[in-house]
Amino acid sequence: MRASFGALSALVVVALMAVSFAAGLVAGTPTTTTTPRPTPSAVRPSPTPSASPTALPGVVAQAIVVPKRSVDVAAPITASVEQVFVREDEQVREDQLLLRLDTSTRRAQVNVAEADLRRARAAAARAQVVVDQLPEDASQAQRDQAAADLRLADAEVALAGSALEAARAALRQTEVRAPWAGTVASLAVSAGEQAVVGQTLVTIADMSGWLFETTNVGELDVVRVAIGDRALISIAALPDIELEGVVEQIRVRGGAGDAGVRFDVVVRPLEHLPDLRWNMSATIRILSGNPGS
Repeated sequence: MRASFGALSALVVVALMAVSFAAGLVAGTPTTTTTPRPTPSAVRPSPTPSASPTALPGVVAQAIVVPKRSVDVAAPITASVEQVFVREDEQVREDQLLLRLDTSTRRAQVNVAEADLRRARAAAARAQVVVDQLPEDASQAQRDQAAADLRLADAEVALAGSALEAARAALRQTEVRAPWAGTVASLAVSAGEQAVVGQTLVTIADMSGWLFETTNVGELDVVRVAIGDRALISIAALPDIELEGVVEQIRVRGGAGDAGVRFDVVVRPLEHLPDLRWNMSATIRILSGNPGS
């Protein structure tokens, strides 16, 4: 019985040694650990960029084409239109007569003033003769009276002369002339029609150069724009053309817009495009140099 128990103990010892040897072999061999794949709910989405890296900076605005300069020539008086000397799209020179208003009343006033001046001058001439022909024995009172009459006659001449100048100035108001050379962009009246003082009769434009004037730059965007900023101009009617320009003017005073206060920004293109027409629509991207724009 003891011999059997001893043999059994020896077998247990041999078995334990074998297990220890096998464990050593396993410990010396590198193992590969497989990381479990996360479930879809554990996958974190990639952050969405706040802006495209290729997006252009700047202020985008709508604009219209305007001539380099323009003027509305208004009626200086209320009168009927006597004659029109120009037509739309005609080139005119500085001080050219555009139209004439009714002259009948003012020409009559000139005629009356001219007659008054002639009478005043004749009276002054007679008063001068009286002074020149005073006898040597004329009393001091006679001399004083003659001198006073002459002074009064001279004053009447001056007054009549001023009245004539005023009448002639009123007559000149019937002539509507071009303030400078340009193109007749619009003609609002025809011969025989009544013109009211302050009413626009003719619009003259200098179309030798064009500008782009924005229509919707708000107060939050205008502070990002500076004179001299570069601009890219796209024209609705000419989609294959993109012009480069520069900010030439920023209006100091804002006006009422659809979404609040609006400030007009004027952009000058760097090249002249003869195909442009007044009030064509355009889109402008102003590339401001301010940081963060």
